[in-house]
Amino acid sequence: MNFISFFSILLDSSCSAAWDSFICWPPLPAGETMSKPCPQMNTRGVVIGDAAHPGMFAVRTCAENGSWVENRTNFSLCMTNIAV
Repeated sequence: MNFISFFSILLDSSCSAAWDSFICWPPLPAGETMSKPCPQMNTRGVVIGDAAHPGMFAVRTCAENGSWVENRTNFSLCMTNIAV
């Protein structure tokens, strides 16, 4: 993302940058969804990197009104391939 597109996001209806305790999310235009690799954690629950599996993504959506949907990150795809 270049400076001009970042600045235009700030002027339009958009969701501001957010931290969900695991992933830092950049500003996102209203009505868009972003996915990022799931965090990989050690046995103490400390993030040590991104998950290596290509199908494991955390998802966050910016509503049309410029607020994060449910103000939370959807980590359900991070659990898809974990054996219980």
